Formats: sequence, C-alpha cells, structure tokens
Amino acid sequence: MALYSEGVMSNSRIAVFLNAIVNRELRLSEGSIFGFCKKFAKRVVPEIARLEAGLLNQSAAATDPTVVTVNGKQNYIRNFSAEDTIVYEAMEKKSIPALKEVVFLKRYTGILVHDHETALYHFGIGHANAMSICCGICEKTWKKVVMSGQERWQGCYVR
Repeated sequence: MALYSEGVMSNSRIAVFLNAIVNRELRLSEGSIFGFCKKFAKRVVPEIARLEAGLLNQSAAATDPTVVTVNGKQNYIRNFSAEDTIVYEAMEKKSIPALKEVVFLKRYTGILVHDHETALYHFGIGHANAMSICCGICEKTWKKVVMSGQERWQGCYVR
C-alpha cells in the first residue's frame, strides 16, 4: 500500500479520478487521499503478511520488476506471485544489495521464476526462466533458421 506515494500515481491524480466518478459530490482533496491511504496501509499489514506467508510455502514463485519514475529517478516495483497471490515491493534498485533487503527473498527457499536477472541467482534454491524468455529464445532461433534458408541449424532438423 505504500506504493501509492512512490510515484505510481500521485494523490492529486487519485483525487481527480475519484471526484470524477462520484460526479464531484465529495470534493476530495490531496490531503484526504493521503489520509485515506495511510489508514488503509495500516489496516492491510496483516493481510500482506498472510499473502507473503502463502508465497513462502509455494515451491515456485515468479518475480518481475516494473520500472516506475519517482521524482525523476528510475525505480522499480517488483512483484512476487504464485497462482492467485501477488505481492509488490517498492525498490530503488535491482542490485544484489537492494535485493538482500527484501524480506521475502531472505526467507524464500523455493524456485524463482524470472527473466534471467543474474542478481536473483543469489536467492532461492533453484531458478527457472520465465515463459517470455523462452518464447524470445525460440523466436530468435526460428528467425535464424528461416533467414538462413537451411533445414538444419545447430544440429536440429526443422521441417
């Protein structure tokens, strides 16, 4: 919940959005939005802990960072997910020292599924490539085969 103030969406944009959907009847201010979010953030702490505990019990968890801009600087929102659970973590960097500060990664003992982020190889007990990486490798390989005009490429037959 702390992410609302991390550059994902400003309080003024949230206020404009909410005021628009209630036809400006509430006249919410940025301060009101800030207060609501602070109260909500405190109330969801137990639920976030429950979600993280569930993820810790999964044999595999996927993770991926999304770039966001905070005060003109590149930051990240990293997600950790498995089946019907997803937890977000705000991060300034994707470095090993930054990842070592993530409580979930400190405690997770399963397989991490990711887009071949080398820093993540320091965590978990195993690793798997995310489908986007696998699809990209297959696409590049197929294009090389087609463009070369060869039926045989790197010891594999393609028909």
